[in-house]
Amino acid sequence: MQNTNHEIYFITSRKSTGGVGSRPQTILWLYNHGLYPKNNPPTVIAVNGAKEKRKYIEEYRIDFGVDDLPSTVIDVNMLSWHHCYLMNRSWNQNSNITRVNSLQEFLDIVDSFGRPEDT
Repeated sequence: MQNTNHEIYFITSRKSTGGVGSRPQTILWLYNHGLYPKNNPPTVIAVNGAKEKRKYIEEYRIDFGVDDLPSTVIDVNMLSWHHCYLMNRSWNQNSNITRVNSLQEFLDIVDSFGRPEDT
């Protein structure tokens, strides 16, 4: 994700812990995992539950997404323009939603569609 030209939104329902808000925790986690490049940092939005993610996807008209919770993927894929994939995790093996095994795999899929201004 270090070299992507895509506008990235990271919408998290992570809970605040130890007096640290969920947004700063998420930014630190992204940075520590090489997912918060200084040249193109993602917009980090903290929500109060997975059900709120759809509201921001609609507001920002986000075309693609990835999540590890099957119910969230199903919900946001109800938006006609949005394509969300399930991040393969041990806790979501009973779902038959189209999955990805890494963020790089997800970004490769996004790249295969081309950017809206290219069409």
